[in-house]
Amino acid sequence: MLLFHHAHTEKTKVLPRTSMRLYYELSSYVVNELTNTPYSTDVANFCTVQQTKNHTFEKMRPPYKALVYYILSVVITWVFIAANPAYTTMRLQLIALGIASLVWAIQVVGAIIFLNKRRLIFIEKAASVCMWGSVCLLLSVVAVSIYPVSPAEHLKISGINVLISVLLMSILFVNFLRQLHLGYIWLLVWLFCLAIAIPAQAKLVGL
Repeated sequence: MLLFHHAHTEKTKVLPRTSMRLYYELSSYVVNELTNTPYSTDVANFCTVQQTKNHTFEKMRPPYKALVYYILSVVITWVFIAANPAYTTMRLQLIALGIASLVWAIQVVGAIIFLNKRRLIFIEKAASVCMWGSVCLLLSVVAVSIYPVSPAEHLKISGINVLISVLLMSILFVNFLRQLHLGYIWLLVWLFCLAIAIPAQAKLVGL
């Protein structure tokens, strides 16, 4: 009886200490995870197991949404390019579409190379930004179809529309970079690619 009482007393002493230690370790993990500093090995191992399960599920889910976004972006961008009077031949239209697609392909390749656990969500978010930027390009297509203008005015409207689209995509890009806690270097690389792609497309048709 005394032995059972002693064991029960020791158990009640150990439990609170264990609970307090677990609470302290979990709190330390949350704080240190946000500040990117080392934390306790025990909790790190526990959280690594949970994260591995979550990311395993993420890897098993094919990025169908990103694929749909990019396909829609290509189709919509093709409509914008085909409606532009500057691209008079199919060859010019395909080259312009290829240049636009290359900008986003660089982002996808960069995510695959440099991002590990967040590569899929980055590609999905980037694809969403690409799609909304392409949808924005339809503004000039719709406007010109309703109110016909001269080719020169059409080019001016298309140019303004491209600037609005870039502004919209920049805002969306910054927003999802903040959500993923990624640096603005991704935005700068994307803007640098655009700074090369847009003049290249203009030079392609002699503008």
